[in-house]
This record gives sequence, C-alpha cells and structure tokens, in this order.
Amino acid sequence: CEKMMSNTIEAAKAIVQAQVRTGQLCQIGHQRRSNPRYRQAMDLAHKQKMFGRLTHAYGQWNRGKSEALSWPEKYTMSDETLKKYGYKSMDEFRNWRWFKKYGGGPISDLGAHQIDIFNWAFGGTPRSVIASGGTDFYPEFEMEDNVMAIYEYDTPEGVARGYYQVLTTTSSLGFHERFMGIEGTLSISENPTWNHAYRESSADEAKWQEWGKQGLIKKEGAEYEDEKEAVVVDARESPAPDKWDLPVVLDKAIHQPHLENFFAAVRGEEELNCPALEGYKTCVTVKKIKEALDSGCKYEFKPEDFAV
Repeated sequence: CEKMMSNTIEAAKAIVQAQVRTGQLCQIGHQRRSNPRYRQAMDLAHKQKMFGRLTHAYGQWNRGKSEALSWPEKYTMSDETLKKYGYKSMDEFRNWRWFKKYGGGPISDLGAHQIDIFNWAFGGTPRSVIASGGTDFYPEFEMEDNVMAIYEYDTPEGVARGYYQVLTTTSSLGFHERFMGIEGTLSISENPTWNHAYRESSADEAKWQEWGKQGLIKKEGAEYEDEKEAVVVDARESPAPDKWDLPVVLDKAIHQPHLENFFAAVRGEEELNCPALEGYKTCVTVKKIKEALDSGCKYEFKPEDFAV
C-alpha cells in the first residue's frame, strides 16, 4: 500500500482493523525501512550505540519552484466524467496532491517518508508536535506549500527532539536526514552522497577504529586539509568531527528491497519491515501536524491516538 496509507486517520485505522480481522499481510510503502543502508545505520544507532544517546534529529525535503501540472488538450475529460470520479476540474485531477479531498500536501507526500524514520530512530511515537507553515507561494492550492515542525519524543534515555521541514520554493540541499547523539552524528538519505557517520571528538576513538576494522564504517580522509592548516579555530567552536563512510551498497532500485521483503513475507521467510500498524503510527504522527498548524498550538499526542 502506498504511503501515506490514507488521507484520513479514520480510514487508515480501518485498514489496520481489516488486516487484523483477515490475518492478511499489509505492507505500507515506507521503503526506507527495507533499504540496507538505513537498516545498517539503525543497527549502528540501536545495537552498536555508535552515536551514544540520540538527542536530536533533523530532516528536510526541499524542492525548487515549479508550475502546476498541465495536460494536453486532447486528454481533457468532460465535466461529466470528472464528476463521476469525484473531481471538480482537470486542474484538480492533475494536481490532486494539493487538494484536501485527495491529498495531504507536501508534508504527507514527501515528509511522511522521513518522519517515519524519526519514529524508527527514537524507538517510538512522539509526545507532542508544534508546527508553522502556510500556502504562501501557491495561492491557487489548498494545502500548505511549506511546513516546519518540531516533535518531542520520550525515550528511555530522556527527551529527544526532531525538526522537519518541507519546502517547495528551493531545492537547497535536497532531501536527507541527520540523527545527532552525544558521541556522533548519522547523516543518511536515499541519495548515497549523504551517507556518513561523524565522531564527536569526545567519543572513544578506539571504538570507532574497531567498528572500522569490522567493516561497519570506513574512514574518510580529512577534507580541505590545506584550509584547515591555515584557519585559526574560534574558541567557541567544537573540534571538527572525524568523517566516516557507510560502506553498504544498494545495487538495485531504492524501492526494490521493500518489495522483496513483502514477497519473502508472503512465502513465510521474513517478517514485514513496515506492517499496517507501523504505517498507521506514522500516519497519525504526520497527520497531527495539520491540527497543530490549524490551531497554532502544540499538539499533545495521547496513547489512544495510536491505538486501533
């Protein structure tokens, strides 16, 4: 099932209930959950504790300014046909993602992929969210064209916060996520150029060297070495962290491992990496941003929000 699994929380809940009632398999399309790079990265964070206590996360998906989707005149449908399928116009049909009846705007279209990883990294669902955004640049559409949100999570080690933004007027730095801990930072994306680990200067270097010997990470040479020699470091700055590569290679389409996981689950060989209930939790996590936006207040999640 495509992510988001529904345009409403109620319908998403009905999907989970149907899955439980029938006992059938339902995989939600958060394909990062099956990406070997992400799976190794989460192993480094959770099992190896490479980054120490995770305290903050950052994610973004920035897209440059673009015009509304048009269509060739010969493919224009009649008003009667459009009405039959629930559309008011060809513009709504082509740009459905921007209208409340059909989609959730960029925060669910793009942000859901990455906010899902916030839940994965912090090992649960958030306790609250605050958000700011609006239809500032595309007044012809209904959904917010830019959103900035901050989540708070309760973890066994204490509070953690995750900041997420989706912008549609700039492509600056594309899409990626960062998870920051007291001993290091994980930088990751479906675009492999972002896949790195950074060791804090206070972290045990011997441990990182050992992980390197095990092939979990690979040391990268210092960047801009000449410039570093010439720069006087401000006393207020922390020393630059060591940079390591994540050597896992994905030699297939980024969606393929998620499909393969589903097929293996059908054969009884594996468990689903993103079953319906997990997808539902992400759906709620993302959808409640809208309530925070509309109210202008912090939304406090309740246990029943995630119950089905």
